[in-house]
Amino acid sequence: GPDTPIRAVLDEAAIRVDRDFTDRPELLADLHHILGDTYGALGLIEEAVRHHDRSLALRESIYVAPHPKIAEALYYSVAGSRDHLAQSALTMQRALDMLRQRNEGNNFPFIARDLAGRYRMMGRPRQAAEVAAEGAIVAEARFVPGDDGFRYRDTILWLLVTTQAAALL
Repeated sequence: GPDTPIRAVLDEAAIRVDRDFTDRPELLADLHHILGDTYGALGLIEEAVRHHDRSLALRESIYVAPHPKIAEALYYSVAGSRDHLAQSALTMQRALDMLRQRNEGNNFPFIARDLAGRYRMMGRPRQAAEVAAEGAIVAEARFVPGDDGFRYRDTILWLLVTTQAAALL
């Protein structure tokens, strides 16, 4: 009903998803990803991480690496983490390497921007600038009119260019 808190609905969905979609692993992985995003948007990081990790495990059991779905799940498994910069940077680098090999999907510029930020925080400005520049090149090439990612083009390019400039400074 309209008075039910979103958290209660989300918790119920989290309980039911594994039971109701066991026979559809691709959908189950996507649903765990969505649950992770939603918990994260509510600031419930522990729950978000749990669902993103479940999505990653499912996707690694379904797809053969390198695969864009695995790369996306790798990224989201560490995206909210700022505690272990070096480890999350390695995971993000692995995701970018997969996307380079497959050359598909729209996540590359976003992962590149976050990885560049981590490199900056780790005191590695040259790597930060290089990753940000590569992300901008990919965004310019992929986010063209008619592409689903086009709506993000201006924002991600601005973020990547400013991240690169900050790293170079």
